Amino acid sequence: MDSMITKYIFVDLDETLFHSRFLGVKPTKAMRAIMNNGEKLVKLINYQDGEILDYEFYGSCLRPGAHDLLAALRAIPNSKVMVLTSSVEDYAQANNRTHELGFAHTDIYARAKLERGLVPDLGITDPTSAKLYLIDNLPRHENRIKVRWMQQLTDDVEVNYIKVPEFFSAKQDRHLDSDLIADILLKINDLDNS
Repeated sequence: MDSMITKYIFVDLDETLFHSRFLGVKPTKAMRAIMNNGEKLVKLINYQDGEILDYEFYGSCLRPGAHDLLAALRAIPNSKVMVLTSSVEDYAQANNRTHELGFAHTDIYARAKLERGLVPDLGITDPTSAKLYLIDNLPRHENRIKVRWMQQLTDDVEVNYIKVPEFFSAKQDRHLDSDLIADILLKINDLDNS
């Protein structure tokens, strides 16, 4: 395989790397108690005309193995790992910070960019020099908007879709363990050689 091919790997957030649940708009003692259950408190500040409008609080649980998966993806030669999420930008950025996922602000593509069709210039000038991947918990047919958005990145490049089991809590046995991570890397390699 040509080592000059760049792999653009987009990873979903909710139910792929973590699970969050809305808790409310005012902090309570009950919100703080959830931190004992492996959840972290994520606080969003909603602004309007430069003034604080209100707050939103979420309990967010990182999927065990999420950091290992991201490290493995980032270690793939000639790869660029980014977020592609249907959630809003502030929520995605807050969870990125809270869970220390390591994504640059500019590498998170959220709902507004999807809805407006705002496609970044990744510098793909030759379609034969790029491979596109999407790692998500939803079936491909439920992710048409994301797939269409990715197809706009460059002509003639197929979006390679890798579905992972959905994650809703640390109590589930749907961790990103070494076997699942190896399977994801194997799929990227197999899709790369097809």
